[in-house]
Amino acid sequence: MILGVSLTAEHIRIGNRDSLANSPICHAIRAAGGRDVLMIGTGFVELVIGTPERRLFELPSEATTWDLQFERGREVAPIDFVITEVVNG
Repeated sequence: MILGVSLTAEHIRIGNRDSLANSPICHAIRAAGGRDVLMIGTGFVELVIGTPERRLFELPSEATTWDLQFERGREVAPIDFVITEVVNG
């Protein structure tokens, strides 16, 4: 399943780095079906658990990291990215 998501700086403000799991971009990924999403520096990581089904379809069981780039201070420039996998959790 490929889910296209377009976020602007307004949606992906990093904000309080003491609550990285509460970043708006993390909520956006969770809303798309991801789970255990955390901000890591200028990117974010989705932690996934290996299952027989994932191994059957050769899906990665380790963490998947996206680099958001273009971070300027506490705000991220507009960026488009594609979620190529949705983990129902």
